[in-house]
Amino acid sequence: MIELKNIVRKSIADKIGDSDIIDLPIIASGMLNRIYGIKLSTGQIPFVLRERIFEDDEYGQEFAAERLAYKLFDKANVKAPKLISYEPDVYRNKFAVFEYIKGQTFDVYLKQKITVESTVIECIKNLAEQVANIHKYHSKGFGTLDRITHSSYDASAFWESIFEKEVIAINKYFPESSINLRKSIKSWISIINNSPKELTRSCLVHGDLHFKNIVIRDEIPYLIDWECSRFRSSSYDLAQIVQNNLGRNPVLLKHFLEFYIKSRNLEDSYMPYLKRLTSLYGYYWNIRMANFILSSNLPVYDYFGSRQYYINFIKNSEFMASLSQSNTT
Repeated sequence: MIELKNIVRKSIADKIGDSDIIDLPIIASGMLNRIYGIKLSTGQIPFVLRERIFEDDEYGQEFAAERLAYKLFDKANVKAPKLISYEPDVYRNKFAVFEYIKGQTFDVYLKQKITVESTVIECIKNLAEQVANIHKYHSKGFGTLDRITHSSYDASAFWESIFEKEVIAINKYFPESSINLRKSIKSWISIINNSPKELTRSCLVHGDLHFKNIVIRDEIPYLIDWECSRFRSSSYDLAQIVQNNLGRNPVLLKHFLEFYIKSRNLEDSYMPYLKRLTSLYGYYWNIRMANFILSSNLPVYDYFGSRQYYINFIKNSEFMASLSQSNTT
């Protein structure tokens, strides 16, 4: 810990002046990162240190996604913590220092709002506008922020390769379920092909908008942890917001989607397509998380659900039947 303190002290020396780092308390942990508060001798915690503790084929970018994404979105219209410093090679784990956004995570914020107040509606509107502003950055293709693998207008080919990759991974654990999933791929691609291009073309996405990565400060949502940002279809982000945040509150969900469509200047007639794509990518997100958790042997945190939850998700034959049916309606 002393070694880490010294490295952090050097990396942010110009930001803390005469103050000293007196402690690095762990304030949060995720599946890929450990987050420390950088407590100064003044008693303040103006910054956080995110230390990378796990490498993954897809997400092991060593904060590259954040360093690239921050250059792409309009900072005037998207609230995100400032990236203060990045130290790639001087410590046993990669780490980066960010501005500390002290507030409530989105789930806690919503639980404390017993009724749908005007302030909540305004917060939902702000969130929808920010997400829409992220998605206004269209890319030339799909892939990571530093490597395009498919043309922007080749959405079905890209997603078919992504779906197939997850099905192959599921086959290692549940061969019978992987057969059912593979049968569904064709109908999934049909949904993408039959949707408006504005909803399926490649754009910048945050990539991990679960409720812990949306922090509310003074009724303003801040989007933190951009490490999973990619060039994907916009509904990829919406699926996570709906599934992890607003899916159980139809009133707020309706407001969010309406604000989102208006902010992107989309036609109201796009709403059914948007809901269908959001459901599709929600299924994909669960399958992706199941593979990640089953293959990593990492401890599973409450906000991701238990390991058994994902096992049940994959093995549930009734779910598989509803999945195929929903993709044909």
